[in-house]
Amino acid sequence: MFLHGRDADGRLRELSAQRARLRPVLGTLAAAVLDRRAFEPLGFRCLGDWSRERLGVGARTLREWARVERALAGLPLLRAAVRAGEVSWTVARKIVGVVSPESEAACLASVRGRTVRAVEVMLRAVAEPATGASEAAEENRVLVRVACPRRVAMKWAAALELARRMAGESLPTWACAEAIAAECAAAGAAVSPPPPDRCSPLHSARAPQRNAESGLRAQVWPHLAWTPPAVPGGDRLERLSHGLDRCAPRALDRRFREAIAFLQQIDIEIGRVLRQVVERKLYRELGFETFERYATERLDGSARRLVRLARAEHRAPEVATAFRAGRITLFQAEVLLRGGRVDRAERVTLRRLEDEVPEAEVAFRAPRDVAILFEAMVARVGLEAMLDHAIVTWVEAGRAFEDYADFGRDGFRCTVPACTARRNLQSHHIVFRSAGGPDRPWNRTTLCAFHDHRGVHAGRVRIRGRAPDRLVYTLGVGRFRSGDVKL
Repeated sequence: MFLHGRDADGRLRELSAQRARLRPVLGTLAAAVLDRRAFEPLGFRCLGDWSRERLGVGARTLREWARVERALAGLPLLRAAVRAGEVSWTVARKIVGVVSPESEAACLASVRGRTVRAVEVMLRAVAEPATGASEAAEENRVLVRVACPRRVAMKWAAALELARRMAGESLPTWACAEAIAAECAAAGAAVSPPPPDRCSPLHSARAPQRNAESGLRAQVWPHLAWTPPAVPGGDRLERLSHGLDRCAPRALDRRFREAIAFLQQIDIEIGRVLRQVVERKLYRELGFETFERYATERLDGSARRLVRLARAEHRAPEVATAFRAGRITLFQAEVLLRGGRVDRAERVTLRRLEDEVPEAEVAFRAPRDVAILFEAMVARVGLEAMLDHAIVTWVEAGRAFEDYADFGRDGFRCTVPACTARRNLQSHHIVFRSAGGPDRPWNRTTLCAFHDHRGVHAGRVRIRGRAPDRLVYTLGVGRFRSGDVKL
């Protein structure tokens, strides 16, 4: 069933209103997790490791939920307007940093009924928004996409892993790309260019937004019989945010996962509506120049991710079904759309799933100067030659770590499930030396400083078995065995 622009917009507004009912619960839960650092007793080193693995949400998003909810607690008029749908959550997020209880009524009268862009202009006139620098940096990023065969895509995954090992931290993809290009540029003429048209940029700041074949692609439209998601009533939602001061960390984790499951029921429907909006350009009927501007007015993030999930619904219905049911998170769904099985995603950590299902192409968003450097090196020597040089160079540099055989065996990262740490690694004895444990490879595993001192030795994490393949880890959220497999 095809939707007109007003129909799609009306449905999206209704779904956004249901989403708004969840906002106070999500913000309250996020604040409780941050205030109590509830992820640490559960065995996670940092907020990002816990939120990505358990919720499918980034740490930055979680902190933003908490920041806005804390600010709205002291602004009753604005909070009521947000809950009633008179002011969008995106507008509230932008103005809570400059509104005081004394100026709340006047500010609310100024922003009610205005678009997000209009509010941004007003804010620039009176004060620099708190998130202005980070948002400007995000807007300055461009998409780089390079077509390549599967063989080269596997080399790309290997080069990313080596770049992170050399840096000793989980660098974002664009930072790894910068390191790869810089390593190749430093070598100069030592890297030979490939045959022409081996791997070339597909999509970047200077490349067309769509390739020539995109307009010829067959469109498959879902049947949108309107059945609002079965979001629970107010009493059930409010229950999730009551008595948090008495909640144990594991109970807090369980409540947050339940709230995210409610959110995903709404998000899958939002994705289906947005798919028609973006592919049929319905945003133009509604007076918006681009889909991004329309999504900014109606949503607060993840719009493109939801569209990708909706587009893949006809070829991977089991992924959409599992996402709607709350069995997998948005991050897991994105990985599964590249390949893999839902039952595998339910059995292993997100970290392991990402390792098993690498990207099928080279694509990332980067600052403009990084994109220019990367594309220049691709044009000069070719993607595969650049990756080969970086891999060989960093493998040779890594031979200095041959004395640390445990690190190489364990991938130069902490082996505790879902931990992303690569810095301050230590070779930990599973059976303590003080208890007679031998100094043998099967009795050693790689841990970060947090999980060694504040995890195992503090009793928050237990490790039993033989390294590397027969270890069992006990965390506050459950038990895992080697390979990040959930037990």
